[in-house]
Formats: sequence, structure tokens, C-alpha cells
Amino acid sequence: MSKVKIVLNDAGIKAFLKSESVVALGQSWASQVIERAGNGYASHCKFYPERTAIIVSTKTKGALKDTLENNTLLKALK
Repeated sequence: MSKVKIVLNDAGIKAFLKSESVVALGQSWASQVIERAGNGYASHCKFYPERTAIIVSTKTKGALKDTLENNTLLKALK
């Protein structure tokens, strides 16, 4: 086996994970999940020190009930 050593640039990775292109990609994936899940769902962007997260959640009681009973958001990820 070869002895290859890979050194990651932590600052560069953090900058990439917080970049506009990654946020746009995450928002497009979130909108696809919302379309598959149906009405009553919304997404929002959350900024952490090391990365940006896009969160999809319920916005109506009907969607919450549907998700609890049928795992709608989990199924929409597939």
C-alpha cells in the first residue's frame, strides 16, 4: 500500500460550506423536497460557524399531523 497523506485546508472547507453556491444548491434541494411533500411545508436557512444548513419543516398543523402519522418529510427525501 502507498503512504499517501492528505492534508485538508480547514479554512477553505469552511468557506466552501458557507459559500453562495452551496446555499443555492441546498435551497434547490429543499424546494424539491417541499414539492414532493405537498402543501404546508417551508424551508429556512440557518447559518452556523462552520457551515450553512437548509431546514425543511412543517408550517401548518395539517402538515405536522401528516408528517407524524405518515413520515411525509422522510419519504419526500427519497
